[in-house]
This record gives sequence, C-alpha cells and structure tokens, in this order.
Amino acid sequence: MKRSILTIAFTLLLCCNSFAQKKAQWSINIGGSFPIGDFAKMEYNKNTMKTDCALFDENTICGAASSGLSLGSIVLFPLQFERLSFAVSFDLHYNPLNSNAKSCLTQMSKMIDASCRQGIANDGGSSITSSCSLDWSGAYYNIPILVGLRYTLPFQNGMSAFAEGNIGYNLRLLSPIRFTERASCLYRGQYISLKMKETISYATKGEVAFRMGVGICFTEKLSLSAFYYYLGKGDVFSTLSTDDGESQPSKQNFQLGTLTPMVITLKLGYNF
Repeated sequence: MKRSILTIAFTLLLCCNSFAQKKAQWSINIGGSFPIGDFAKMEYNKNTMKTDCALFDENTICGAASSGLSLGSIVLFPLQFERLSFAVSFDLHYNPLNSNAKSCLTQMSKMIDASCRQGIANDGGSSITSSCSLDWSGAYYNIPILVGLRYTLPFQNGMSAFAEGNIGYNLRLLSPIRFTERASCLYRGQYISLKMKETISYATKGEVAFRMGVGICFTEKLSLSAFYYYLGKGDVFSTLSTDDGESQPSKQNFQLGTLTPMVITLKLGYNF
C-alpha cells in the first residue's frame, strides 16, 4: 500500500509534466478539529456500565472523541497547467476524549478498586488496603502526511478560491490510559501484596488517509479553509500486567476494538 501511495504521487507529477517557473508557496494554518461519525460517538449507561466505545468493549468502532485543535502546514508547487499546484501537506489533529468517556473511566477505576477489595475479603484476607489510580491525558493524536493537487480560481481585488484533494498516510496514537491497582492484606498469617496495571493504547501503524476541501484567500497572505479528513482504521489495544511479588510477573495483550477517525477542520492560514 505504501508503494501505491508513492506511485500515485509520482504519477501526479508526471501528468503535470513539470513545475512552473513560479516559486513554491508555503503556509501554516490553525483552527478546530471536529470529529464526526463513529469517531465522535459514545453511548454510555452509568447504571449498567454498558458502552459502545472501542476503548472499553470488544469489536466496536466508536471513539468518544470531542472537538479539538488542528495545526498544519502546506507547500504548493505551481505547475505548468494554469491555476494548478502540486500540494504537500502535514497536519496534527488533537482530539481529547469527551465527557462520557471521562465519566466511564472514573467509574471503572472505582469498580476495579471495589472488586479487588471484595475478592481479597472473599478469600479470607484481613487488614486490607487497596487503591486504584487512574493516570491518563485522554486524547487522540492523528498526523496525516498527504500529497495532492490544488486548483485556484482568482477573483478581483486579490481574492481567490481553491479546491484541493490529497492522499497519503496517517500516523496516530492515543495518549496512554493507565489503571494501576495496588492491594495488600494478611492472608493465613502471610503478608501479600499485589500490583495490577492496565494500559490502553492506540496502534501507531500508518494507514492510508485522504482529505478534500475548499477555501478562500482574502489576500495573498490570509486564507480560510474547510476540509474533510478520512484518517484510516486503527486498532485499540489493552495490556494487562500483574505482579504479586512472588511469582514471575505476567503480561497479557488484548485487542479492544477498531476505530475509524474522521474529522472536519476549519482553519485560518497564513501564506509566506
């Protein structure tokens, strides 16, 4: 697939013959990143703890993402075809988890602690101490690197409009969510301690992504654009490690679900 993307980019250049004599134009842009579709959804029942979010249930695709920030940069290489440019773009989309996800994570930490206490008590343990901590920053980071074409239509007074389409790869990650449970007790005259840690993470393997959008340039320096991004499918994993201080620590990996992040951005740009 990587070879296919490179082939597409190379073909675009060949079809456009060669760059025009005009120098390349570089711009930076900043604005909002608004998740859409399953990436933004999360159904959550506080009483039953049931949810359709891929961070918690198997084989689901909802991401529980909320609106965030989008930063980007693009380089335009004018082509011999009038009004057409070859575009190379680099973006960073930051989308934190929404309030439903935060509530669910907090309740899960309380349930883990209660379950640990009950389990020790059921086994006859005494002098129980138990605590569950939740360490997380709770955000998705998507980094698409794309190539494509931009068509610009000039107006009067230095204004112009453009349409653009790009394809490439998206690198992504979920800032790790960690549950850490520490418990100790006196069991049959023996002091026992237990530490369990679960880390939820997002596969960082690149996936094919694309974007398409339109914009308007108010002057040679300032622009406003709106783009739709399809950022490729990605798997969410859970790693559970257990250490009781005696036997060899154990570690297990689970795939929780699959996400398909899609966002719409609205950004202001400055052209250099």
